[in-house]
Amino acid sequence: SGAATMLSFVSRKGAMCALLGMFALLGVCHAAVHHEPAEAGSQAVRMLTRTIYMDKEPRSLSIDMNNDSDVVDVIVTVKDAADANVRSTVEEHMGVSLKHYVPDNSFFVTLPKDSAHRRLSHPLITWHSCVSSSDKTHDGLNKAVLKDLGDDIPYVLLFAQLSGEYNDQALQAISNIPILSEIKADGNKAAVRVSKDNVFNGIEALSNVAGVMWVEIRPRIKTHNKFSHGNTQSGVWSNEPSATPFWQAGVKGQGEIVGCGDTGIDVDSCFFWDKNVDPPMGTTNQHHRKIVAYNPFGDGS
Repeated sequence: SGAATMLSFVSRKGAMCALLGMFALLGVCHAAVHHEPAEAGSQAVRMLTRTIYMDKEPRSLSIDMNNDSDVVDVIVTVKDAADANVRSTVEEHMGVSLKHYVPDNSFFVTLPKDSAHRRLSHPLITWHSCVSSSDKTHDGLNKAVLKDLGDDIPYVLLFAQLSGEYNDQALQAISNIPILSEIKADGNKAAVRVSKDNVFNGIEALSNVAGVMWVEIRPRIKTHNKFSHGNTQSGVWSNEPSATPFWQAGVKGQGEIVGCGDTGIDVDSCFFWDKNVDPPMGTTNQHHRKIVAYNPFGDGS
């Protein structure tokens, strides 16, 4: 039961890059997605931090009209979500793109408060619920990363993944949080600086911003993969030409398409992101830097 995603991505830099990218995809997805045992007959929404069973948590949209935001974050479940025509119909009705897939058959969207109820009233939308701030971050992961950063740093960087529909409003709200500074945005990602003493207050504040999908501490950058291409091709931990016989033979994988099935990827990851071309959700686009096609499937059981 559950859902999977058929993903095809193309290597522009080498066959080993494509192979390692696929391994990274499979490893990261299984490590990041929180799965609880599926119950027979239950339809579920599998968030990164928890699994929501629809028969135990009826659809709801409790919008806080007292906060300053004009938008609200919602998880919507779409009947027959694998059908491109169905998704197109729902997108036209809602006025937003269904591009942030959540297993099974669900999507993260940001909607205007004053029209959210109308936009969610469609027979193809079978379930919906507001996203809570606790669904946007993982305390255990953040504590582990913070520990790895060490005690000798006065501040840390926080990364916020934006939904893309109302980024200007989200960035304005982030700029109004007094404990955050040096806000920088690039596409659907934002980075902010916060003192180490205030790091979890900063995470909570960011998680409460409508239009923010996910918040995490930037980990320490380490060069684990410096010699991975040599080790993969010859078993030698080196970046010398003699350690890369495939590359020396001209086998670099340009234009080769690799297909795999898994529970989804972060299309804004550095492995797959293209700042000039949107990921081809439910279609094919040979002009994307890495992803040729991204097709969600799910049996909904």
